[in-house]
Amino acid sequence: MTNFDDYHNLSKPVMYKMLLASNNKYKEREFLQLINKNNYPITLLTTHLGKDIGSIPETGSSYLDNALIKAHIVYQYYRLPVLADDSGIELTEFSNLPGIYSNRYAGPNANDKDNCNKLRKFLLKKN
Repeated sequence: MTNFDDYHNLSKPVMYKMLLASNNKYKEREFLQLINKNNYPITLLTTHLGKDIGSIPETGSSYLDNALIKAHIVYQYYRLPVLADDSGIELTEFSNLPGIYSNRYAGPNANDKDNCNKLRKFLLKKN
């Protein structure tokens, strides 16, 4: 049997496990740097979400909505605390386009290169 004091000894740092709700290796690196730089007591767990869950729809009307959708779906599957976010490119001169639609700006099956090319063409037309 474990001593009760072992669970409440404040001199021992407690490490919390959180699952990152992203397949983006750059976001993973950014979150790990943030956690390490600030000495947060978090062990960030990563997995390839697509293998287990599939594509998570980003149907929210804001970055926060999309992050909450991801967090909810990932939590329902793994039953672990989840760290989720959403981000995008916002061009203030053009009503913040593409904004929350950055990841699917060139269509639902587009990749980063497709999205960048569409944005480049858009900017060239406006110039």
